[in-house]
Amino acid sequence: MSSYDNPEDLNTSPEGAPSKRLLAIKSDYNKVLEGNLIALEIGIKSILEKCPRFAEWIKTIIEKSE
Repeated sequence: MSSYDNPEDLNTSPEGAPSKRLLAIKSDYNKVLEGNLIALEIGIKSILEKCPRFAEWIKTIIEKSE
């Protein structure tokens, strides 16, 4: 079980950003390439369900574009 309520809680500081943590484990981690592959694999619905701040941001963008 994770100690974080959602993935957004992992990003607590610039030094502790998820991409920096991944780079510490996998020195050739490519944030743009691998981040996109992960997003495609899990899907936008899952991301929006797990990331409430991101979901709210997307909702705001959609509302302003209507």
